[in-house]
Amino acid sequence: MSKVDPVARDFSLGELISYLKVACHRRLIDEVRKRKPIAPVGLDAMPSLSDPTVAQPEEDVLDREEACRARAAITSLPERQFYVFTQRYVLGRTPAEIVRGDPTLTERSYRRLIEKANARLRDAL
Repeated sequence: MSKVDPVARDFSLGELISYLKVACHRRLIDEVRKRKPIAPVGLDAMPSLSDPTVAQPEEDVLDREEACRARAAITSLPERQFYVFTQRYVLGRTPAEIVRGDPTLTERSYRRLIEKANARLRDAL
């Protein structure tokens, strides 16, 4: 601060007030930082470097194997069950939309097909 002379620079009154406010604010921050005690941090206080929410490599392999088995089971479904299952769970359509989209399906036949597909996949997995 000693290097800047606001009077020699011919500041206007507003600029001088703004300069003083900023300078005082910065000095206040410096004083607060000086007075604040710095607590020593030991290695015991450090958290673990491994993140428990991230899947471990073994879990990734198991998930991939399970996904592969699920894909194989879904593709092994009979054609009508495969169609209804993918419409419902892959494309996210409601049962009413599926029945309206396929004139050969009734609500009863839809329920029967989706129940059989679910049972077959449950048994396969």
